[in-house]
Amino acid sequence: EVNTLLSKWTQGRTTWYLIKWKGFKDKYNTWEKQRDINAELVNEFEASYEGNHFVIKQLLGKRTRRGRIEYLVKWKGGNES
Repeated sequence: EVNTLLSKWTQGRTTWYLIKWKGFKDKYNTWEKQRDINAELVNEFEASYEGNHFVIKQLLGKRTRRGRIEYLVKWKGGNES
């Protein structure tokens, strides 16, 4: 069960939303495609969305995957739950 939508990201024609799952710690948040999320939840999120406001607290790792660089980061303001 979805607790809340936290953020969004668009790649090409696909929009992804970061989901905080009810009863799970933040480390279990996942990115899910818009088509897989209840439209009412998306509409509620979009009504108050003002952009992503994440600030990197610490760079934990770096890797190359499929020719692209990916970073593992710890976000400032995120809780450890």
